[in-house]
Amino acid sequence: MTKLILSCVFFSLFPLTLFAKPEVSVEQAECLPSTDHGVIVAKVRNEPPAASTRIYFRRLNKDIDDFYYVIADTRGNGKYWGTLPRPKAHKLETPGKRREIATWWIQHETSKDRNHRRNWLLALDPETLQQRLREFRHEPVEYYAALFDAAGKLLSKTDIRVTPVRDDCEVKLTAQQKGEADNLVVGETAAWQGKGATKAFHWECSGIVTRIDPNGVRRADVCRDRFIALWEEEQWPKEKKMRGNGGAGKQPYQSVEVFYGTDRKWIQPDGDVWEFDQHSESAAYGTERGNLEFGTLKVSIPVTHRTGELEGMGFFELKLNPAKHVVLLTVNRKSRALFISELQRRLTCHPTIEGVEASDCMQGDKAALVFIHGYNVSFKDAARRTAQIAYDLRFAGVPLMYSWPSQASIPGYTADEANIRWTVPHLEDFLTVVTEETQAETVHVIAHSMGNRAVTEVLRRFAIEQAAPDHPRFNQIVLVAPDVDAAVFSDEIAPTFAGVGKRVTLYASAHDKALNVSKGLHQYPRAGDLSEEVMIAEGVETIDASDVDTSLLRAIRLGHSYFADKKSAIDYLKATLSGALANDRSRRLERCYPKSGGMYWKILGGETPCR
Repeated sequence: MTKLILSCVFFSLFPLTLFAKPEVSVEQAECLPSTDHGVIVAKVRNEPPAASTRIYFRRLNKDIDDFYYVIADTRGNGKYWGTLPRPKAHKLETPGKRREIATWWIQHETSKDRNHRRNWLLALDPETLQQRLREFRHEPVEYYAALFDAAGKLLSKTDIRVTPVRDDCEVKLTAQQKGEADNLVVGETAAWQGKGATKAFHWECSGIVTRIDPNGVRRADVCRDRFIALWEEEQWPKEKKMRGNGGAGKQPYQSVEVFYGTDRKWIQPDGDVWEFDQHSESAAYGTERGNLEFGTLKVSIPVTHRTGELEGMGFFELKLNPAKHVVLLTVNRKSRALFISELQRRLTCHPTIEGVEASDCMQGDKAALVFIHGYNVSFKDAARRTAQIAYDLRFAGVPLMYSWPSQASIPGYTADEANIRWTVPHLEDFLTVVTEETQAETVHVIAHSMGNRAVTEVLRRFAIEQAAPDHPRFNQIVLVAPDVDAAVFSDEIAPTFAGVGKRVTLYASAHDKALNVSKGLHQYPRAGDLSEEVMIAEGVETIDASDVDTSLLRAIRLGHSYFADKKSAIDYLKATLSGALANDRSRRLERCYPKSGGMYWKILGGETPCR
């Protein structure tokens, strides 16, 4: 009897739903467009932590093609969507050589290990063959959804569904889906899909930034776009292969130089220089408090980089590789005077990012962008994130970062709170150097999460000391997901911003689980959390970014780093820094008037309604 009672108590405390089997389902798509990206919607029940959902798809039929896949994005409430590439339009440019074309197709378009043969092509006349190629555009698409746990184990998958591809099919993509369509990562399921330059890919390469082989490794050759039956084998352009050293003297990555300030403790025993070593876990700075120091660093951005991604080691990878990952390469400590001198020389809008010209400067010459990270971030990851943001923004000025001694661990939240208060005078000193001692004409500030606590306090101090309100110290001040008490921010902090920055913009989200946890710890709402109410404060423009929200750690889906993890979010951030967002709001933002009063902005094209 006692055991029965205990069992009843146990199951009352732990509902049966916790033990329910994870399950994924997929909606039947009415159609997919023949000339645009399609969307497949899935739903997950009883989803375990760190799980991921994939949408598998293929064209033609099972005898010709194997499945590819894309990682699905969340819509919230267990709903997911996957954006597919555009179907390819095939055509016959040399109809008189059908026998050679058919032979080529047999040899190079089919998998030898599956003994595929397309001899039926030999019997077709040119017009029939041309018609057949046109029909390929409208071949139905087979698809299914699959759910995997954190270790990559298959938990659930759906049956295969079939949907037609039609010219008259209209699919309205949301802003987030459009951003995804421009930055697709397509996974392969069969080894033959990546063998040789002449393997056909029956989808347009437009929007695809990289492919992933069956082992989970990103491929440097990206899409491998090849049309069916256009030319004979010898007519294919020779592909330039990238070797490990970059081939022909070309590096497989670009480097971004970042100027930094930090009050972390230097942990290298010898010298003032730290260099990347594949076989070492050492770092330049640790988690302990130190004195304010200055320096420069370099970070690699691989040529396969996807906008919004912070490429790191995959599950099956053992070593960092600058050709594949965003890697901190070097750190050079410098004296205060040398730091100022070198920064002055660089503040001439002389960009180091490939493809960025001096004419691309957002606010003229001598522009600087300062990034201050949040909770649970190491010096190394702060450097990687700063470089990624600058690179994705195509920022033509000088990127800088300030790194405070975060413990870089989830249990270190309390210590981080103490250190973010302790760092305030050092951050004030660093920003004073940048704005007053370097001849910088335009200084933007981006602060994330807990980093906003130090930034807002420094801005308050600058406001008190500012002698000329008509000449703001900063241009654009961007507060992203601020982990700051909402009432304190509205009543005490925001009123002091007038005159410190040309414009103050606050990005917030209704899906920020990290801030939701912080609210639980502090028992009060956070300024960057819109799950209950919208932060509206005088002198601050609030933008609801819920519809571009995506997590730094995709599987965990904390929704806390949306400012840098999506191309669509990067585009809005770039528009904010350049002033374009303020000058062209009608096409980008929607006015919202909450019942509590005031006004805020919401990104157009999303699914989140005004409050």
